[in-house]
Amino acid sequence: MSYPDFEELSVSVANCHFFTPKCVAPYIVSHEIFFPPPLPQVTPSSKVVGDLAQYMVSQKLTKEDVQKRAHELKLPQSVVEFLQGYIGQPHGGFPEPLR
Repeated sequence: MSYPDFEELSVSVANCHFFTPKCVAPYIVSHEIFFPPPLPQVTPSSKVVGDLAQYMVSQKLTKEDVQKRAHELKLPQSVVEFLQGYIGQPHGGFPEPLR
């Protein structure tokens, strides 16, 4: 299985001006996928959240798309490794759709 390259993902958001709703929303949503509110984002998971957000933008995915189709999507390597427990696990475990 091949995973999207970070540079490839970056192309889809290259013209995105940060701090606009179009660019900030995917980061908020991808954070919520892994860490339901009110849990704060912490490093090293911030890279995972950012990679997922860029992937969601490039593939035009919603939070619901990721949750329903996680098993069939070619998620970024950092996301896969996070879900495999390589950088720890969130308090309470991973959200049900991603287990």
